[in-house]
Amino acid sequence: MKKSTFLILSLVIFLGVGGGVYFAWMKSKEILNPPSGEETGSLPRAGERTPGTLAVSGTTEEGGLSFGSVTAEPVWDYWLMPNGSSSSRLFYMSENGKIVELKDGDSEVLSANEITGLKTLEASPDGTMIAVASGGAADSVLGLFDVRSKVWQMISRASAGAFSPDGKSLVYWEKGSSPERHSLIIRDAQGAKPQTKTALSLNVYDTNILWIGTTTILLVPKPSAFYDGEAWLYDTKAATLTRMAQGKGLMVEWDPAAKKGLVGTIINGAIDLRVFDSQGKILGKFDTAALPSKCSFAGSFIYCAIPAALGSRAILPDDYLQGSFFGADFLYQFDTSANDVRGLALPSDRQFDISKIKVSPTRLFFVNRLDSKLYGLMLP
Repeated sequence: MKKSTFLILSLVIFLGVGGGVYFAWMKSKEILNPPSGEETGSLPRAGERTPGTLAVSGTTEEGGLSFGSVTAEPVWDYWLMPNGSSSSRLFYMSENGKIVELKDGDSEVLSANEITGLKTLEASPDGTMIAVASGGAADSVLGLFDVRSKVWQMISRASAGAFSPDGKSLVYWEKGSSPERHSLIIRDAQGAKPQTKTALSLNVYDTNILWIGTTTILLVPKPSAFYDGEAWLYDTKAATLTRMAQGKGLMVEWDPAAKKGLVGTIINGAIDLRVFDSQGKILGKFDTAALPSKCSFAGSFIYCAIPAALGSRAILPDDYLQGSFFGADFLYQFDTSANDVRGLALPSDRQFDISKIKVSPTRLFFVNRLDSKLYGLMLP
């Protein structure tokens, strides 16, 4: 993996000096509630934290219980299965499509099938099924894998699948008569003879699907700083399309468990980050220097990976998403109930470009883009 000069995200004023950090933090009540005023989602700036005010917790002994890599091989993606209120089962897919469950310091291969052209992986809310999109434009396939039966089911000419909030239904794109024409298909997620229906047909390209509410599906284009992206809400009951967000570099991240998401756009080289709910309603502005894909919700907490330095030559989000450069991140826990923030300790002798953050009841997991391995951190 290329490890050239670490050009870091130039988002908002941010400077990491040792354990200190300088940034603006919005009051939690304002973030999670509709703001007053004429501009929806526009919040007044709160006070600024100065270097030296963050409490760093945890230890970083490699191989111990506090922090360490949990996979020996590179990971393409992973997911958690809730296992009661105090634990979660952990699964990952390798870069060649192998599916593995990690448990009690051991591992079990659930599927050894090799898959090429991996694109997206979406897990059902209970973690028992995944929808994996793979292949090229001419031979796209959506694979459904059940971790209980360890059986694959393939849907040809399909891509970008997502599960409904109750896990009973699946939505995906089905390729039409032309390269751009696709139909939005809704079908039963399980069953020998699943029922399907066509919701609508559109000319789309590289458009992701997020099923965020009971009757609300969010359609999100591939982000780029070179054009205005548009995110659209499709109401499955009313069969209507409504634009939710628009802007250059449009990025969206959704957390099914928290029923909240982040939408970001690039404005004058800096990111404008907003919190939204399961109806696509903007709740407020989250003023911190992180891409939506580098944040995750967990109860009243928001965990974000924030760059340690500034860089002005990168084109965001394109260069970052295409792997043209890598960051060196600090990891932070934002407590929205106490309006507080703390840094989470990582080894100081290594760099981490943190992605795909997920949180279990006791641990935080992420993939380090520098080695593609999965890491786990005990939470304070």
